[in-house]
Amino acid sequence: MEKIAIVAVELDVEKSVGEAVIRYLKGREIFRSIPLMVVANSKDGAELARECGADEILMTTNPPEKFRECVNRLTRHLT
Repeated sequence: MEKIAIVAVELDVEKSVGEAVIRYLKGREIFRSIPLMVVANSKDGAELARECGADEILMTTNPPEKFRECVNRLTRHLT
């Protein structure tokens, strides 16, 4: 059986996008161990992601290198 390596979710607090997915994944035992990277567009979104249990939080304004570093960190266990 193949395992999910990482899940990336965009979080937009103003549009209520992403929060339900984060809470669903981190609230269920079967999904809880899957690394979750959240991309937030505001400080409030980043704080909410932290409260919901996101493993890594990036801002939409982060440079591409930060995204690559984050994915590498979260998938390190696969190599």
